[in-house]
Amino acid sequence: MNRPISLTLACCLACLPGLAAAPPPAHAAEAAPPPRDSAPPPTAAATTTATSAAAPTTATATAPATKSTTYSARYRVHYLDRHAAEQLAWDQCAGKECRVTWQAGDLDLAADSATHEKLARALVRADEPRTQSFQLTMLAADRSAGGMAPELPKPAQQALADLKDFLPYTSYRLLDIAWLRTTSSAEAHLVGDRDTPYSAELYFTSIGDPETRELLVENFLLRAAVVEGSHPTPAAAAKPAPEAPARSWKTLIKTTFSMHVGETVVVGTSKLGGDTSALVVLLTAVPDPAATRTAAASH
Repeated sequence: MNRPISLTLACCLACLPGLAAAPPPAHAAEAAPPPRDSAPPPTAAATTTATSAAAPTTATATAPATKSTTYSARYRVHYLDRHAAEQLAWDQCAGKECRVTWQAGDLDLAADSATHEKLARALVRADEPRTQSFQLTMLAADRSAGGMAPELPKPAQQALADLKDFLPYTSYRLLDIAWLRTTSSAEAHLVGDRDTPYSAELYFTSIGDPETRELLVENFLLRAAVVEGSHPTPAAAAKPAPEAPARSWKTLIKTTFSMHVGETVVVGTSKLGGDTSALVVLLTAVPDPAATRTAAASH
């Protein structure tokens, strides 16, 4: 005789088979060993290698250059001339394998990292505007006896004494002195006999090793003002107010030369209407007192 089973007991019996077939998840995870043929997870080194292989351009650009690696770099030169910049670059090579070329104001250097670092530091010191002072002395020279005027500057006297065998003059008289201070070009105005105006122009650059303080003076010009003849006024016409005479400039000396700071050179001569007298022009590159003290302290 079948008796009816209560609803509560039936539900409990239905749940028992499921509990027996499915073990707890935590115990199953602990019991499951890792498969033997699976690959280990990628390490940091492997990840970096894969990234570099995917972007070789980026890796090459960011990789630091070693001391022995030779590479090319271009440096912008602002104030040094070509000769001075190239000489400065070769001085940094110091017997190493280098290639130095000049490209319209740019200096190209192929060398190792240490040489590039030395050139960069050297350019910071050397490639800067250098202010230079000049003393321009204009003399009247003659073949008559008289010797040198006592008011002549000592550097001018020494320069004339050095050239006494080449200059056919025996007496010198000071006409005017002008001072110029510039980083590249300058103009000065002087006055000669009979209040004749003179104009002098120069342009200079530093050449060679900055330590030698050698200058190249280019396009030195000395010109004299020439008064043009005036036209006569008709007698019947009213006399106008006097006008300043018209002037034109005549080039007397045009030359290019090199000199060292502290040196006085005879720039040139120009005859004064005859064979016995002439203008003599001297130029002195005046040393900077601060630079002189620095150089003396370094020695």
